[in-house]
Amino acid sequence: MEKETTTLHFNNMYSRSCVRLVESELLKFLPNEQYRVKLGCIEVPFDLSKELMQKLIKVVEGLGFSQLKNQEQQITEAIKIAAVELIFQALNINSLIRNSDYISDKLQMPYDKLSRIFSKTTGTTLEKY
Repeated sequence: MEKETTTLHFNNMYSRSCVRLVESELLKFLPNEQYRVKLGCIEVPFDLSKELMQKLIKVVEGLGFSQLKNQEQQITEAIKIAAVELIFQALNINSLIRNSDYISDKLQMPYDKLSRIFSKTTGTTLEKY
C-alpha cells in the first residue's frame, strides 16, 4: 500500500533544472525519506515530522523558492507552469489546441475562473502574461 502524502507548493519552480536542484539539496538531509519533487511542488509523506518538514521548507526557500500557502497563489503558479509547458515543451501543440483550452484542461477548471484568479493575484491578465 502506498503511503499518504501531503503537497507543499512553491513559486518559481518552472524548469526541470529547478526540480533537479531541489532534489539534490533534499538528498543531503532526507536521504531515506520518500518524497517527489515536481514542477511547483514537493510531495512528502503525510507523517513526516514537523521538525523535518520545517527543515525541508527552509532548505527549499534558501534556494529561492517561497512556499505558497494561499490557494489562489497555488492556482496562479499552476497556470504559470502550464503556460511554460505550453510554450517550451508542447512543441507544436499551439496549432492543434487553443492556449486557453490547454490551460483549462491542464488545471481542470473553467478558463474564465482561472483568468480571474490570475489577474487578481498578479495584477496582469493571463493573456498579457
